[in-house]
Amino acid sequence: MKPLNKSILIIGGLIAGGLIILVIFSTNRVQTENPLSPFNPDITPGSPAVSDNPEKSALLYVVALEGSDAATSANPGTIIGCNDALASIAVSLAGDNTQNKIRNALQQLLELDKDVQNDSGHVYYNALAQSDLRVETVRVSGNQAEIMLTGEVSLGGTCDTPRFMEQLRTTVEQFPGIEKANFFINGETMEEALSLR
Repeated sequence: MKPLNKSILIIGGLIAGGLIILVIFSTNRVQTENPLSPFNPDITPGSPAVSDNPEKSALLYVVALEGSDAATSANPGTIIGCNDALASIAVSLAGDNTQNKIRNALQQLLELDKDVQNDSGHVYYNALAQSDLRVETVRVSGNQAEIMLTGEVSLGGTCDTPRFMEQLRTTVEQFPGIEKANFFINGETMEEALSLR
């Protein structure tokens, strides 16, 4: 074999070997830069996907009636109406902003039965259960929320008026940034609507 042919074969072999190494290196680099790769240090394995409506928790406020253990041992600041006390039950809540979270919490509150049992077995009273109300609109402006409800209001007696009002207000005012909740029922302020009952 002539020396020139031998040199061409050696150079060709080196080029082919270099190309193989380059292809292997490039493939490995693409794999490690793939965001779905388990080798990417910026992705935590098992981390949840980002969602527009992440699950959160919120409290729905109900009533511990006078004479119940919960009402007797309640903080004086939670006493309402006829020596009742506010109590809360935790629920999961979907919503991508305060307005939607308020709407979701109120819808769940309005759907509760008259007697509500928490995980500990305590039974609470829901003064809203006798009414047939729906959330029409929720508006948040600064530190205030304005909520329009529509439907029929029905109360079980004079003690239900403060229960009804405080269940709604306290459920909304738990959300960060909300200091005052203003309710309207069929276009009237909540106070006006309940004074006719």
